[in-house]
Amino acid sequence: MNGDRMIIGVMTGTSMDAIDASLVRISGAGYKMRINMERFESQPLGSLGNELRELANGALTSASEFARLGLSFGETIAQFLDTGFQPRRADLVVLHGQTIYHKPPLTWQLINPWPVAARLRTPVLYDLRRADLACGGQGAPLTPIADAIMLGADDRGRAIVNLGGFCNVTLLPALPRDSLDPQLISGMDICPCNHWLDRAAKNYFDIAFDEEGERASKGNVVGGLREKLHSEWAGIIPRTSLGSDHEGLPYTNGLVGEDVLATLCDVIGSLIAESTMGSDEILCAGGSTRNSSLMDSIRAHTNIPVLTTQEAGVDPLHREAVAMAVLGALSLDGLPIGLESVTGVKQPIVSGSWCFPDGPHTLRHG
Repeated sequence: MNGDRMIIGVMTGTSMDAIDASLVRISGAGYKMRINMERFESQPLGSLGNELRELANGALTSASEFARLGLSFGETIAQFLDTGFQPRRADLVVLHGQTIYHKPPLTWQLINPWPVAARLRTPVLYDLRRADLACGGQGAPLTPIADAIMLGADDRGRAIVNLGGFCNVTLLPALPRDSLDPQLISGMDICPCNHWLDRAAKNYFDIAFDEEGERASKGNVVGGLREKLHSEWAGIIPRTSLGSDHEGLPYTNGLVGEDVLATLCDVIGSLIAESTMGSDEILCAGGSTRNSSLMDSIRAHTNIPVLTTQEAGVDPLHREAVAMAVLGALSLDGLPIGLESVTGVKQPIVSGSWCFPDGPHTLRHG
């Protein structure tokens, strides 16, 4: 054992509104590692977020524009980390990159990692999904193994529900912390979440999102819309990873905006409840934990406690950045992060591509 490792996890989600980064202290190695969140910082993406969103929406562009945006994104993250996390020097930075396309077997998380490696003089791990895809997996979700380490409990089964652009769930049985078995972990994408809610907020009210679910709380569930969406999404078996083909908002023409938002919250809540049956409690994370209408809908459709990941010591807005640090530590320890029971990967291998500004000997293993 070479002591604790300090790893920075960096995440930008499908909303493309901010860079989130968490400095995590990793004690121990492999599935027995323990984590402590030392620091969290977030910075708006501003106009760069708008440009990345246009790419994700399929805007035609040139190769030079892709290269420019990848470089600009890397430089923005490098400056953000250098300003927000120095002088404490990290042992590793893990970059998710920005997903601009995902439809297995294809995926693209845009990032030029070299500005980060060069400015911080720190090893960088990126490109976490394509190894899983190359071995027959869906490339997503990747966070379930990190959820088990961060949020598992030995006395109850937990469903970890991410309320982000897409809603996905990690299903954790009661897990002894000292003998975590990845084969017992399962997970899946459920349905669009913020992709639906934010698009409806933009289409009907010209706002970025329905703050705290205020407009949804004033609407009524539209039975026909609810039945169409619920039957369409409840029938997706086996579950596959969701991506660029699943972001649309159908069947809503001619309806009242508040009613559309109320119906979407009801559909998402019911699909979450159905996907978490058998768990002892639900812990939610992601931006829409602040949407009271959505959280109330989940509670209305299930008879088990619905809380947030704060219950287990992880801020619901920090979970994904912390998870990136944990996934980086697992890759550094030579362990796959894709699980057959989650992504369908047939031959799990260690994920990620590496940047070594001073050579691979600078890596500190647990």
